[in-house]
Amino acid sequence: GFFRQDFGLARAGKCLALGLKEAGVTLNAFQLPYNGGHESVDPLYCCNSKPPKDLRKLNIFCCNGDYTKQFVPNWLEEKKLRQGYNVGYWHWEMPYFPDVFESHFNLLDEIWVPSNFTAQSIGKKSLLPLQVIPYPIDVPEKLPHLEYIPFRFPSGSFVLLTAFDFMSSVERKNPVAVIKAFSECI
Repeated sequence: GFFRQDFGLARAGKCLALGLKEAGVTLNAFQLPYNGGHESVDPLYCCNSKPPKDLRKLNIFCCNGDYTKQFVPNWLEEKKLRQGYNVGYWHWEMPYFPDVFESHFNLLDEIWVPSNFTAQSIGKKSLLPLQVIPYPIDVPEKLPHLEYIPFRFPSGSFVLLTAFDFMSSVERKNPVAVIKAFSECI
């Protein structure tokens, strides 16, 4: 995954790695090649930057199919990749999965997704086994008091929160739909 970055897919990979470790699974984390921004240094997520030498076991790639197609020819030999059982932990926020991404299934043996919504979208196009694996949640030992309200909105206020990364895919994140929904609610 993207263990040295801080964006949605990077956070998903970090959560999955921590969840697996918490469950007692021995794992080796590898930083996928990434030239974009979002640099993050977090000592909890130690990882290797060179490709794994032995891929004969279970390999989980916390990136979407389009990115898998990019790094396999340059960072990792496809012949070596095919020695193991390969899982893609994919994300998709739209109800349809584009036909152009169907070729991305051929490097995998299975797909994991974080939600039933994503499973329905990708499942319409994939014949691979598909599992819903929700994000592991790290619950802090001490939870904030119920009276804690960080923004102090007046009682009865209509509040809408959205997050959008301008370095992400506009089609997938669809900020226009948020603006439209907000406009219809006021």
